[in-house]
Amino acid sequence: MTFFESINPCTQECIDSIQETPLNTIDSYVDLAVSSWHAWKSRHLSDRVTILHSFAKLLEQKKKTCIDLISQETGKPFWEATLEVNAAIAKVMLSLQAYHDRLNKVSYETNDAHLEVAYKPIGVLTVLGPFNFPVLLPLGHIIPALLVGNAVVFKPSEYTSVVGQWIIKLLYEAGVPSEVLSMVLGGGAQGAYLVAHPKIQGVLFTGGYQTAVAISKSLAETPEKMLALECGGNNPLIVSSFNDQDTVVDCLVKSAFLTTGQRCTSMRRLIIIKNSNTRSLLDHFIKQVGALRVGSMLENPEPFMGPLISEKAKEQFFNSASKMKALGAHTLYESHATFDRGFFVTPVIVDVSHCYKTVPDIECFGPLLHVIHVDSLDEAIDVANHTTYGLSASLISTNAQEFDRVFNSVNAGIINWNKPTNGASSQLPFGGIGKSGNFRPAGYFAVDSCVYPVASVRNKQVL
Repeated sequence: MTFFESINPCTQECIDSIQETPLNTIDSYVDLAVSSWHAWKSRHLSDRVTILHSFAKLLEQKKKTCIDLISQETGKPFWEATLEVNAAIAKVMLSLQAYHDRLNKVSYETNDAHLEVAYKPIGVLTVLGPFNFPVLLPLGHIIPALLVGNAVVFKPSEYTSVVGQWIIKLLYEAGVPSEVLSMVLGGGAQGAYLVAHPKIQGVLFTGGYQTAVAISKSLAETPEKMLALECGGNNPLIVSSFNDQDTVVDCLVKSAFLTTGQRCTSMRRLIIIKNSNTRSLLDHFIKQVGALRVGSMLENPEPFMGPLISEKAKEQFFNSASKMKALGAHTLYESHATFDRGFFVTPVIVDVSHCYKTVPDIECFGPLLHVIHVDSLDEAIDVANHTTYGLSASLISTNAQEFDRVFNSVNAGIINWNKPTNGASSQLPFGGIGKSGNFRPAGYFAVDSCVYPVASVRNKQVL
C-alpha cells in the first residue's frame, strides 16, 4: 500500500495520511459505474433532483465543518472559504436552472413528420478537480453530471483529498448511490489511468495547461471521448479612466491577489494607459498592497491572503519572479516578509513595459503581477492580446464605447467592465480560448458537457 500526506500549508503539519487508490481498484470502480449508470439515468429526473436538493441542505447544515476543512487544507482565510461553500450550496439550484434553460426538448411539425431534439447522458465521466476551489469547482461538474443521469468517478487534487473525501461522503448521505459516484485518491498516476481507461466516456478537467496537454495526448487515439478543459490564463486588466481611485485600487487588489493569486482568472498583467487620470494610480495601488495582511486563517483579524498550496508552488513563484528580474524587469514591490513556517509569500510586482514581449507567456499561479504602461487603448488591446491564453480580461473605464472596443477586440472568454478579472458569475459560462480551454466552458454551461443531443425524425404515417 502506498500513502501520501495532506499537508496544512499554514503550518506544514500533516493533516492526514491517505492511501492511494490501487490501479486495479480503479478498474472495479469504473466497472461498477458502467453496470449501474443505466439504472441511474432511468430514474425519474425528480428523484435525482430530490437527492441533490438534500445534498444542498446537508451542506448548509454542515457548512462550518466544510469551511474549516477547506481552510485547513488550502490555507484560505475563513471568510474566503465561506464564500466558496455558499457558492457550492447555490450550485444545485443553478445547475437545475441551467438544465431547463439549455436542455429543453425541442420539437417541430412538418406535413409528414414530427422532428425532435432531446438530450441523453454520456455515460461514465471522470471529474479531475483542482486544489484552489476543492468544493465548488468539482461540484460544478459533478452536480450537472449526476443531474442528467451520468455516473462519475472523481479524483480530487492530491493537495485537497481530505476535503474531497468529505464532500463525497456528504453526497452519499444525501442519497447518491456509491456505485454511481466513486472516488479515486492519488496523484498523476491515478489521474492518467482514469483518463486513459477504455470505459471512461468523458473527462472533465480543471487545472494547468501542461496537464491538459498530457490529457489530450492520452486521448489522441480515442477522439470519441468527450473532453472538457479549463486551463487557466495570463489575464490582462486595462485601466483607462475612472472617477474613484480607491475603488479602482480595491478592484486591482482583488483581481491580482485574492486566493494568493491562485485563481485561474487572477490578473497577471496590469496594463495602464498613461494619462493624467492614471498618473498616481500605481503608487496608491502599491501602497495598498503593502498594507495587505498575509497569514494564517487563525489570526485575528483574519488575513486577506493565506499561503500558497505547497513548497513546490512557493519555489516556482520565486523562480518566476527571479526570471522576470533576469529579463530586465524593474521591481516595483518585492516579496519581503519572512515566515517561521508555512508556504507564505507576499506579492511581487514588476514593471515589464520595455520587455513584455520577451516575458514567458505562462501562468504563474501566485501573487506575481506584471505592470505594462502604454500610450493608447489600441496599444493596450494589442498588449492584452499578446498571449496564447484567453480566459479573462477586464477594463476600467468611464467610457462605454471603450468597453465595446475591448469586448470586440480582446481574445478572452470572460470580459468584464469595471469589475475584477476574477469577477465570474455562476449564472454565466466559465471558460476561455487558446490555451485556456477547448470551447467547452464550465459554470452555467457545464451541463452541456454532460450530455449529447439526439435528433429524431418520426414519420406520421405508419408504414
